[in-house]
Amino acid sequence: MKLLAWRLKDRVHVQSLDSAGLITRSVEESLPPDLKARLAEVRACE
Repeated sequence: MKLLAWRLKDRVHVQSLDSAGLITRSVEESLPPDLKARLAEVRACE
């Protein structure tokens, strides 16, 4: 949901979830390509 909404506060939440290790490889692999791209964008901004 956070990757779909794509508001600034949602991107910050995704960063927090990722830094806590809650976005695992299996979660990432289950994402559709457009959401994988958004996740990569969030990770690039860290």
